[in-house]
Amino acid sequence: MQELQQRLAVRSDYLREVDRRFRAAGVEIPFPQRDVHVKTGAAGTAPAAETERSAAGPGAEPVPEAPAAPAAPHDDRRDTR
Repeated sequence: MQELQQRLAVRSDYLREVDRRFRAAGVEIPFPQRDVHVKTGAAGTAPAAETERSAAGPGAEPVPEAPAAPAAPHDDRRDTR
């Protein structure tokens, strides 16, 4: 258990020092961002694909669903454990 606690403390100190030096040198590492806009229906719920197809007119193709957003990467700099 002692070895694990020491390893975590060393890793934390190391990552904080890397972060401090990057900030001092003006280095920024961007993280990917994605904006999600949700359209709501009359009852405050998202409209069904059938409703969207009907609104587009007879014979219209259904609106494809948007792909799921990838999981955000873990940011160790903010890990305070």
